[in-house]
Amino acid sequence: MARHIFLTGDIQVGKSTLIHRVLALHPGLRLGGFYTLSAYPGADSSLRHVYMVPAARPHTPCDASNTVALCHPGRPLRRFADVFDRLGPMYLAQPDSPDLVLMDELGTLEGEALRFQAAVLARLDGPIPVLGVIKPKAHPFLQAIRRRGDVQVIEVSARNRDELAEPLDRLIRIAMQKTVDDMGGV
Repeated sequence: MARHIFLTGDIQVGKSTLIHRVLALHPGLRLGGFYTLSAYPGADSSLRHVYMVPAARPHTPCDASNTVALCHPGRPLRRFADVFDRLGPMYLAQPDSPDLVLMDELGTLEGEALRFQAAVLARLDGPIPVLGVIKPKAHPFLQAIRRRGDVQVIEVSARNRDELAEPLDRLIRIAMQKTVDDMGGV
């Protein structure tokens, strides 16, 4: 049984929505990790900002300090590896022991953020289960995650997304219970 579960699939198919549906079933859950959010702030509605916020505080204000990418149609994507490397390890190595770590989402934006990548892999080596989203892209960092024996990747599509909440919740419950059992019932 996999300890870590990652959803994958096309853009805007409902992966993050599915995670939110499952988390709503666990209102007291202590979360670690991060979310990435997209927004179109300011007057230029074509410039999309991608922000990283802590999963434990998803309503953290979004500004230049947590912008990990800027996407403007017709222009090269701007990635900020330094922001990934500064915030990601901090969000993944929180002092309190969470029940579940979120990684929503892992993709190619962080391709040059080596400290962030190391923090992700270190967290996956730990005992706390991870629920995340992983882009269906061929990248060495993403492939290293997919190849792990303790990772299960579930493809989300328009056809199956409405039926996945219950099985995903069951997998998460089993992974969290296994962690409790492994830690001696703590």
